[in-house]
Amino acid sequence: MNSSMTPPWFGNESNGGNGGNGGGGGSSSRSSSGGGIFGGANDGGADDGGAGAALLSMLQQQRQQSPPLPAAVPPPPPPRRPQSPTTSNGQKKVLVLLDMNGTLLLRLKGRLGKAPPTFQHAGLNYYLRAGVVELVQMLRQHPRCTLAFYTSMRESNALPAVLHITGGVRVEIYDRDYNKADTKGRKDAKSWDTMRDMDKIWSTRGRAGHGFDATSTLMVDDTDRKMRHAPRNLVRVPEFKEAAHRDDGTMATLIEYLRGLLDNCGDGDVRDYVEAVPYQP
Repeated sequence: MNSSMTPPWFGNESNGGNGGNGGGGGSSSRSSSGGGIFGGANDGGADDGGAGAALLSMLQQQRQQSPPLPAAVPPPPPPRRPQSPTTSNGQKKVLVLLDMNGTLLLRLKGRLGKAPPTFQHAGLNYYLRAGVVELVQMLRQHPRCTLAFYTSMRESNALPAVLHITGGVRVEIYDRDYNKADTKGRKDAKSWDTMRDMDKIWSTRGRAGHGFDATSTLMVDDTDRKMRHAPRNLVRVPEFKEAAHRDDGTMATLIEYLRGLLDNCGDGDVRDYVEAVPYQP
């Protein structure tokens, strides 16, 4: 074959000597130099490397084509607590809950001494404690106070008393439905005994106590048993149960105490104030 017509992929024949009489040399040259596209026996390492690269490329393509693993579903966020109510200038408000029978008033089938009852309702005589009107008026007017009545009576029996105290103004009433039965675990328990359900007060939407909590609530009551699960939220007053208690000055001292608390307790935990400055009847 004329060397000038040798295809380029056969390599350079000049390394094998004269093309006419060096055919053997030319063949040796091709096997040793690995010219052209066929390569030689000494190129085995290069072939293995090419095969490895091809395999790696195939695996990468498979990974890219495989569907991604589903992302982990995060747990739902905890329910948001309602923001504690504040005044127009940003001060933390205080929920003041007033017990009724035995604290603000006394209702009886009979008479309380010789004095006439304040009013009558459903066959019962209602006697208001001296100073209760002034107490409720102060609390209604104080900018930091959210006021509600909290009683184990039915609202139909509590409402006439509230209207007498406020001069006809409706104020939030939490009645017997917002109390829990308290008839188990006590030897002296009566079938009608109840205790306060503060969680229900704080969680019921659309009512005065919604959004408050233990750090911003006071319960004014004559019975500590009803608040034994939250004793630090209790301001206990002497029980109104006989004629001598009707004008015993309890409401006057309570007005002074609650006004001082609302003016000075700050935006911290109201229970800390109650512990540091306890009510003295």
